Amino acid sequence: MIFPLKRIVPDSHSDGRRRSLSAAPDLPAVHHFLSADDVVLVEAGGGQAGMQLGEELLQIGRKVFIATSRVKGSLRSYRGEDIFFWLDRTGMLTMPKEALPDPNMKYDRIPIAGNNHPISHYSLARMGAVFLGGLEDISKDGAIATFKDNLQENIAFAQGGYNFLFNALEGWITENGKENDYPPHTPEPEWEPHQPLLEYTAPTKLNLRENNIVAVLWATGWNADLSWLHIDEVRQELGPHGRPETCDTSVPGFFWLGFHWLRFLNSGNGKGFHHDAPYIVSKLR
Repeated sequence: MIFPLKRIVPDSHSDGRRRSLSAAPDLPAVHHFLSADDVVLVEAGGGQAGMQLGEELLQIGRKVFIATSRVKGSLRSYRGEDIFFWLDRTGMLTMPKEALPDPNMKYDRIPIAGNNHPISHYSLARMGAVFLGGLEDISKDGAIATFKDNLQENIAFAQGGYNFLFNALEGWITENGKENDYPPHTPEPEWEPHQPLLEYTAPTKLNLRENNIVAVLWATGWNADLSWLHIDEVRQELGPHGRPETCDTSVPGFFWLGFHWLRFLNSGNGKGFHHDAPYIVSKLR
């Protein structure tokens, strides 16, 4: 969503927790699409959607400020195949949540990757993006935005996620004797480190008006709204982010389907939720 800056102020932090937006006291919130060629944007939320939108804006000549967050990077292809081929082939998509090296990995956000090509902080910086730490607040008058001093930490976290996935795939190839079954991996130039970015110290305050920033593009993800649910026993069993974390509940006949990591990584998408459906059916018999 894109909002006129003078009309919208945030009322929580951009660190992965659910964000709500409130209109300035004297003006209603207005949703609209920007069309001015000279508009400069601040992008709040540096995950997959935010990075993809940032790239598109850079491609049409906009100047883009991107507030980053703690999101892992991902390969887009590997040894001649799309990354989803490998997530499926190696069994990562159907990995039981109990097999995670760290249980908190089930809270990871969707990793940074382009729709059909790689993207990274480095590739967008080379295109001219100005990166910042995590957005903390925007003043009530819409003049000053404040940011965390964690840009380099967020870049390193993304690179670490990218390296972890690459090493996991290389390990699977070696363990299964598949070295000669696929072409050698071609490094993705988008993930070649950009030294000026790695040496850059991002400001923790930004005067939006002086930088001609007239709109904020919020790309902070979404969350489930389960306010309609009035079964106390079920609500009390929701996870720390307000979402179910297993198919089962303590209420007979009440089950969850379609949320991430109910049983597997892909429990929450069209390729995987059908693996959970037979499990639920077996409980109903």
